[in-house]
Amino acid sequence: MHLLLLSTLAWAGPAVPVALDAAEALELGDVLFRGGDPEGALGWYRVAAHLAPRGEGADLDAIWYRAGLAQEAAGLPQAAVVTYEKVGGAWQGAARLRAGVAAFAADAPNRGDEQLARLAQDSATDSLRLTATLMRGTLWLERGERDRAANAFETLPPGPPKQEAQALLGAHAAALRSPALAAGLSLVPGLGQTYADDPRRGRTLATVSALGLSSGALAWWGMKAEQPMAMGAAGALGAGMVINWGRSGFQAAEATRARNAESREAERVALQKAARAAFPDLPRSPLLPEGGPAPR
Repeated sequence: MHLLLLSTLAWAGPAVPVALDAAEALELGDVLFRGGDPEGALGWYRVAAHLAPRGEGADLDAIWYRAGLAQEAAGLPQAAVVTYEKVGGAWQGAARLRAGVAAFAADAPNRGDEQLARLAQDSATDSLRLTATLMRGTLWLERGERDRAANAFETLPPGPPKQEAQALLGAHAAALRSPALAAGLSLVPGLGQTYADDPRRGRTLATVSALGLSSGALAWWGMKAEQPMAMGAAGALGAGMVINWGRSGFQAAEATRARNAESREAERVALQKAARAAFPDLPRSPLLPEGGPAPR
């Protein structure tokens, strides 16, 4: 019926008035949402919200909740957070959960963390408290924020979910190295670069430094043999050694920082995959509800 009505509206155009109530507009939006058109669904949800005060059989909170879902699915998480804040009544708990997830997606993780933490504290149902806490911790994990995730998981009640969360925290830890130590090790030319996982540069610096050290013997021989060219070559080698020795500490520290950044990104990706595998049922994506609202 709704597909037929959609087709009729499309062919008729805006000039033809169609009698429609809020419940029908809501269902038309659901058809488009499930068909993969969240932008089109959002338009119908707005129509439903406009008609709701004058129509019967449509719940305004359910309409705003669906509008938030459509905005999330359409890549508008910031707008979705604002829309979810309009939701009250029986849909409020589900809307607060989605608002926290959308805030993380909108690159406002602190706001999302606050919303999820408050929901975990205020909700009257164990299931929603558990879901909010797990979602809060896994969203921090997926951003590579192990300490923030640990703080969230610490509030879980004893049981299998907490054990799985703690196992996640103990896995995939990035092996970070100290830039200061790399710089210090560079007092021995090439050693700092080798520590920073750049052995090729380390070998090059060690070779150049070895040649520089030989410049002393070359200079001595040049003076004894009165060979100006040998003394000039010795000076050039010596200057190269000093320059490379001076730069090697800085280079080693920078190489260590770059390696640490790569390690953190690899850790973040591994944690994201592990968190999704450990808690596959968490509602990460906006999906239309089946039946009535989730418990508050």
